[in-house]
Amino acid sequence: MTLEQYIYRVLAENEDPKQGLVARDPTAKIKVVQHILGQRKSQFISTTATLDAAKMFVGLVKKKFPKQNIRMVKIDVEKLMKEKDVAIIDLTNTKILETYLPENAKMARNWAIKYKEVLVKGKIPAHCVTLMESYEESSGFELDDYSTSSEESVSLLSDEMSKLKSK
Repeated sequence: MTLEQYIYRVLAENEDPKQGLVARDPTAKIKVVQHILGQRKSQFISTTATLDAAKMFVGLVKKKFPKQNIRMVKIDVEKLMKEKDVAIIDLTNTKILETYLPENAKMARNWAIKYKEVLVKGKIPAHCVTLMESYEESSGFELDDYSTSSEESVSLLSDEMSKLKSK
């Protein structure tokens, strides 16, 4: 899949699109598979390649965090690609997916495919970001997606990393 004009992000409560978007830990050095499996301190910013996938994620967030004020942005891909020190990892591209998430990383691959994950490394400047005024949620999500506890996430991450090392 080739990226369209926009990629989308459901914002965390502390994100301000007027300031641009940054990863939780821009200095982190984790692998893509660790980010997808829920490692919180990451140098990557999760986005999705399609509005439909973003709407599914809105539905998931509403179920998991019913009191959260949900906001979504669209990010202009063409503008973003012109930025220095920004890398886009388009996991909707099969070759890129296979490079970062081998077949033995099944859970991470499934999530990346389902939510049409596109990762951004580097700051997304405010001039690339537009707050969306209206959108609807979709019901294509599953509550089990991203619902593991911290202990379960560490265990799953450890299992997935062991599988990767054994290959």
